[in-house]
Amino acid sequence: MATDGAAQLAEQLCDVTSEAGRLITQEVREGIDYLTQPEETLEFTWIDALTGLVSILTFGFDLVSDSLAVYYMHDDPDAKYYFFVTLMLLVVPLVIANGFSLYWYWFDERVCEPEMCYRHPRVPNLVWAVRVVAHLLLQASVLR
Repeated sequence: MATDGAAQLAEQLCDVTSEAGRLITQEVREGIDYLTQPEETLEFTWIDALTGLVSILTFGFDLVSDSLAVYYMHDDPDAKYYFFVTLMLLVVPLVIANGFSLYWYWFDERVCEPEMCYRHPRVPNLVWAVRVVAHLLLQASVLR
């Protein structure tokens, strides 16, 4: 009787394992299908344009207000420490963000393998010149 119970348990375990394997295989296939199907084409609407414009304007306002704060602290001998800290808090994040942005442009253009990532046509040298100048002026957020 113990052998019958063990055989029955082994059979149940095989059934459960087989069913789990089928479910996992089905989920993996669905996941691969989802990842490899082309993306839906999205429409750029007026709300997208408005959101982009508001984002650019608030970025510009933030940059100008921070720059004015740095400018006015520069002349005050009592505020030299705050001038330096504010200047660093303004410039360092911009340099880091612009550096990564330029690197991502380069990576997408030169390094990315066709089967591994979305490919787009190569851009002309004039576009690269505009990109580099915008990044040197720390305006990558506006450019993107």
